[in-house]
Amino acid sequence: MAAHSSVDQPELPTLIHDDYSVDERDWIAVKLLCEEIERELAERRIHLLRRLASFLACLTVFRRVEKHRMLVNSGDASPRDKTFHRAILSGLSGMGEMLLLEFEKHTEIDPVHIGLEFGDVSALVDELRHDLHMWHGDKSMTKERETEVLDALTK
Repeated sequence: MAAHSSVDQPELPTLIHDDYSVDERDWIAVKLLCEEIERELAERRIHLLRRLASFLACLTVFRRVEKHRMLVNSGDASPRDKTFHRAILSGLSGMGEMLLLEFEKHTEIDPVHIGLEFGDVSALVDELRHDLHMWHGDKSMTKERETEVLDALTK
């Protein structure tokens, strides 16, 4: 039996880059993805686990676009960015609420085996609700407080 040699393996390219240039059309891609997941939720033909996975994937894409359009370039966020952000964030919050209702009463999914517990999903939905209020709820937030919140988020 030949001895195993320790050969340096070339580094694999990273498939997910966080420094890409986000285009305003990315909101449309996120919106289309959310609409597809809403359709899946409404039809309930797909297993809850797959719907949860789709929701989490949509949330990941949303957060990436949100980061670049609303946080990194917060001074450059257009009225269109703010409108899409509010609408998609609101939609994700509603989808999350519906999934929570199903997940709470579901008996076929054992959270131990999927690495996702009810509390995890509940915390994500709470965060969406909080973010919606923070970004688009109380319009009495002063410019100084807005700057403070944005600074805290980008650290």
